[in-house]
Amino acid sequence: MNGNWSPPIPTGADAVSAWRELDRQTRRDLLRGTGPHADPVVACVAVGYARTMLGGRRRARRLRRSFVFALAAIASMIAGAYLTALLHRPGVASAVPVVILVAGSVWFVLGTTRLRLRLIRMENVNAPALLAGEVPAPWTAPSPVQGRPLTIAHDRRATSLGYARAFAVTGACAVVTPLLLGWFAAPFLVLCAVLWPLMAYNLIHWVLPRRPVLVLDGGGVRFGTGVGLPWSAITEIRVHPLRTGNRPNPRHRVIAFVCADPRVPLASLKGFRRGNARRSLTYYGSPLAVASRNLDHTTEEIVAAAVALHPVPVRRFAPS
Repeated sequence: MNGNWSPPIPTGADAVSAWRELDRQTRRDLLRGTGPHADPVVACVAVGYARTMLGGRRRARRLRRSFVFALAAIASMIAGAYLTALLHRPGVASAVPVVILVAGSVWFVLGTTRLRLRLIRMENVNAPALLAGEVPAPWTAPSPVQGRPLTIAHDRRATSLGYARAFAVTGACAVVTPLLLGWFAAPFLVLCAVLWPLMAYNLIHWVLPRRPVLVLDGGGVRFGTGVGLPWSAITEIRVHPLRTGNRPNPRHRVIAFVCADPRVPLASLKGFRRGNARRSLTYYGSPLAVASRNLDHTTEEIVAAAVALHPVPVRRFAPS
């Protein structure tokens, strides 16, 4: 792609209109693609549409889906009442609304999650190729780091509170859902039985002992998973929005250390860690990426420390 020129990235209603003007096959290829589009105009439309839908427009889309789901819930209750009167078997008929509600909930969650991940990937693979269309925001970097090593770990208090909320919510649901749904709550209880040990392990193994998540020093970048690279193998640092909610929090970012050869760090990983690194490469352009949420250092501090240790280019992409 031509790095000397790119058209302006549309926003809001203009981005939605430009996206609808693309043919269906192009839209499908953009949502499923893992690389930037060859046409800078189309790439700009893809970035603008993704940012619009991941922002305020996404909330409107979710409200529309919630309205449809509410109508389906009402229809399922009417169907259950009708079957009760028709078959004179309340036990069988009363299961119909429950089955429809559970299936609709799974469909809603999977559908919205799949679309959000595709939009994130479409934005992040096309935005870095628009060299002239992305103007890096100025860094207000703090001054304490002057080429000194920096060790980043989880913020113990913030992360522990997050886990406490997760345990409380899932625990309450594990008590209430069997009372309301009976044996239909079995899949949820199985899910809790899988998630609780994983959360407890992560809390005890990583958060409470304050194990390093990322280490920056004169030798390069080292992650807590054991993978690392020297500075000579890092071509640039990209700072992407962290898309975990309807509106990105400007304090929370994804910091991706782009490698000259991503196969090198991937070869040193195995199992689920290698799978996570591959997904990071797909969504953020590098297998070496870390989210600044719930860390004991801010995005600015991490990037400033990296630049102070080695003059690596930094590109920061706007959240909207």
